[in-house]
Amino acid sequence: MTLNKFKSLVGDLARPYALIAVGTATARAIWTGADDGSITAAGIILIALYGARSLENYGQRREAAKVETAKAQSHG
Repeated sequence: MTLNKFKSLVGDLARPYALIAVGTATARAIWTGADDGSITAAGIILIALYGARSLENYGQRREAAKVETAKAQSHG
């Protein structure tokens, strides 16, 4: 495996792993009755991760729509 493929693999797996790990930690904190501060901190981190991903998806869809609009206008 080349270095670029390895970096790509790590990059592709980093966010899903982070979401699963923080989600699991949040669920465990709630399940075991951790103190409110720990639950709040885990929840804030989880919200930030999902929020960042949602914003990224929005930006990608917005750019894709611009490209499709430009294609349609150039062919029309």
